[in-house]
Amino acid sequence: MTVAHISRERAYEVFRLDVETGTLFWRVSLSSRAQAGKQAGCLHKASGYRFVKVDGCIHREHVLIWWMLEGE
Repeated sequence: MTVAHISRERAYEVFRLDVETGTLFWRVSLSSRAQAGKQAGCLHKASGYRFVKVDGCIHREHVLIWWMLEGE
């Protein structure tokens, strides 16, 4: 699971990041489950991490957020 499969531009096209809460929201509707305005991703109970699936790739939400902010 890596952010290498999504460009930073694509991430900002698809997600809206609330920097104060560290929460990702869908900017656009990609499916019936990923609707614009709703919180992106889901919680993986076993690991405690949230995951987001976009363009067929699964990303750990916290890594994606860090990458969107830092760009590295």
